[in-house]
Amino acid sequence: RKIHEWTIDFYGKIYDVWKNRIEAFIKSIDFELWYVVVDGSYKALITKKGQIREKTNKEQKENDKRMLPQNVQVMDVLCKVLDENILKRSKD
Repeated sequence: RKIHEWTIDFYGKIYDVWKNRIEAFIKSIDFELWYVVVDGSYKALITKKGQIREKTNKEQKENDKRMLPQNVQVMDVLCKVLDENILKRSKD
């Protein structure tokens, strides 16, 4: 679905209405994308010798490679619908 088909731009007003619309839009793209919004970006982590770190590309499994692009998809949607000033605040 194309974002311009919807009027879901957010400029800082009527948040509750916008939240419901953006949630429905993101879920319509891929239901699991909403979990990235709610739970935060997926990170491919590994624990070795009691230390937690991000996996290298070679260490990533199929599930990691499936989940990581979801972070980018969500950011793409949010960058297109959030006012520039609000987007800057949300990244902080």
